Amino acid sequence: MEWTKGHPEEEGQYLVCEIRTYKDKRWLEVKILTWNPHYTCWDDEEGDDNYCEPENVYCWMPLPEKPEIE
Repeated sequence: MEWTKGHPEEEGQYLVCEIRTYKDKRWLEVKILTWNPHYTCWDDEEGDDNYCEPENVYCWMPLPEKPEIE
């Protein structure tokens, strides 16, 4: 899997990277968000519409498959 710019076409959960800044420091914050194509925005884990606009996400990728537990 590779990181992609822009936003996905299909609704679903994705790993996203957001650029955060504080004073003169910058870092990437990785989290799981849900793409909402109806409102063209990212929703948080509670489904709160418009957690952030598409341009606020630096890059995204599909979630990897869950490992099997023996």
